[in-house]
Amino acid sequence: MQNVKIVEVRNPTQVVSGITSTGEIGTTKEQSLMVETPSGLVIVTGCSHPGLHNIIRGATRFGKVYGVLGGFHGFDKLEILSDLRLIVPCHCTRHKRAILLQYPDTSKPCGVGCVFEIP
Repeated sequence: MQNVKIVEVRNPTQVVSGITSTGEIGTTKEQSLMVETPSGLVIVTGCSHPGLHNIIRGATRFGKVYGVLGGFHGFDKLEILSDLRLIVPCHCTRHKRAILLQYPDTSKPCGVGCVFEIP
């Protein structure tokens, strides 16, 4: 692979137009992506080891958070999701069933090949 440039990202950084990394969060230095949509930011998480609440709080510095999708790990402060319009708990989400039951109008099941349209 020629002409590959590796860029180390520690702080919030625009990856391409409309997609920004949160930068390193917490002691695990995990990062999430923030995707700009006409409805607000959609956060794409990895496993949320630093805590989904910390990731959402950090993203609010960049705009209104519309939704979040990805792994939520052991996240159990479900009330924090109440203002979101799209909630997609994926792999490694310990309380996936509870989230889907508590937010039936705004949460969606996740799996390989799923497509989500953001209004």
